[in-house]
Amino acid sequence: MYQIQALKEISEFVLVMTEVVCMTNVTIFKSDHCSACHEAISYFEQLGIHYKQLDVTFNQSNFNEMLRKGGIATPFIIIGSQSFEFFDPDKIKEALACDKAL
Repeated sequence: MYQIQALKEISEFVLVMTEVVCMTNVTIFKSDHCSACHEAISYFEQLGIHYKQLDVTFNQSNFNEMLRKGGIATPFIIIGSQSFEFFDPDKIKEALACDKAL
């Protein structure tokens, strides 16, 4: 009985640690007039993916940061070390797949 409980606790710990280790930072550079930005944000929210949202509409600092990171238009999405200059759900899901079982 105790061995089964111990194995269960170990497997739960491994699942939690795998999720923590694999968690990827997601940043979305968006602008107010961008419908694809709203679509991308809804997509991440539906999947329960935490993300950092930086609005470049009236914020020059955020806009400069986007340019420094290689973005030239919104949405500009960064997932870990990968960047996307447009919203493509299949490519986004693929980028997230190694980090979270989808």
